[in-house]
Amino acid sequence: MKFLLSVALASACFISNASGDAGEAYKVADDALNTIMARTENMTNAIKAWDGTDLQAALYNIHVPSASTTKYVVDTAELLQQYSATFDNTQAFKIGSPSQRLAYAVNASIANLVRRKDDFDTAHVSEAVIQDLTALLSASRNFSDALSRLLPEKLQVVADNMKAQNLDSLQQGIDCFNGTSSACYTVIINPNRTYELAVRYNAMKADGAPFV
Repeated sequence: MKFLLSVALASACFISNASGDAGEAYKVADDALNTIMARTENMTNAIKAWDGTDLQAALYNIHVPSASTTKYVVDTAELLQQYSATFDNTQAFKIGSPSQRLAYAVNASIANLVRRKDDFDTAHVSEAVIQDLTALLSASRNFSDALSRLLPEKLQVVADNMKAQNLDSLQQGIDCFNGTSSACYTVIINPNRTYELAVRYNAMKADGAPFV
């Protein structure tokens, strides 16, 4: 009897710890997604505001924040990799909303970056843009993999879709600045497909509002 009681207590403790671990991981992921989205939106505004000639402004308002964001994404990915628990359905659905909003923010940022390609070329800083995007692409892939690992198996399809949105956007920017003219279009990538999938898998409501 004592043995069975010990096993039961140990099992209960394990379940409690796993639940707490998932809760901590969810908070880290949610904070990170919202932080990255805010930084992305700030970057978009900086790209729009750049006059196309001031190299100091390009350095301090675009390159430095980009490098800082990349480091933040790398550090957060490493932190998420330390968690082993899986989100429950409620946590997974709730994390879907900021994930989708971030995907749209990244798409919009790349679109605005591509619009300014001629200015970056004229200022001879396109190579720096490629380096920044390449570093961010690598960091984003690791972050997305770490986050996807925490989701339930049945939601991996939508997780992979959201992951692809960000990575495709960044790759589009790299390809455009590398000289692939077909990549230099300035619309959000597949907005209908990504929106419909987000709604279908309950990552967003049909009116675009997040699940709470």
